[in-house]
Amino acid sequence: MHKTNLTGEQEEYLNISVSRGKYLQTLINDFYDISVLENTDNVPNFIKINLNNILTEIVLSFTEQFEQKNIIPTINYPNAPTYVLADEIMLKRIITNLISNVIRYGTKELKITISNNHFIDVKFQNLISSTTKIDINKLFEKFYTVDISRNQSGSGLGLYIVKLLTEKMNGKVSANFNDNELVISLLLVKY
Repeated sequence: MHKTNLTGEQEEYLNISVSRGKYLQTLINDFYDISVLENTDNVPNFIKINLNNILTEIVLSFTEQFEQKNIIPTINYPNAPTYVLADEIMLKRIITNLISNVIRYGTKELKITISNNHFIDVKFQNLISSTTKIDINKLFEKFYTVDISRNQSGSGLGLYIVKLLTEKMNGKVSANFNDNELVISLLLVKY
């Protein structure tokens, strides 16, 4: 339909339909993922993963979206490679969901910092618009959303999936909010 001659109004309705279709597809995928994750028989495939490489790969895959939102990502790595014991597919989904939230709600910059302690601590720090209201206590609950506009509201499942995946891999995720800066801390098992 995009290749046919449409009026401005028809083009607008088509864009809305395509956008809603993509949203529904994402919602279906999220519900499927949740049903799989909440099943206790689903066991992660733990392997040694170079976290530095995974983070770089995923951040680079979002280059266009970062440019559109004028967000500058930076990653602070330790001096040596950082290895975690994790399920690669689950880890990629966690990082992708966290970065997607930054693109949806964040502004200006995203700072990712890796600390190598008893656990591997990955902090995702970004400024949030002063008009965005976040309830930190509900951030990782199913269906909690931050509705900054009618067109940008999410399903409220992305961070819930992050929590489920992290816990499946024996890690923890938490958040704090201070002076319009949201910091999500992801604790992963060190290899």
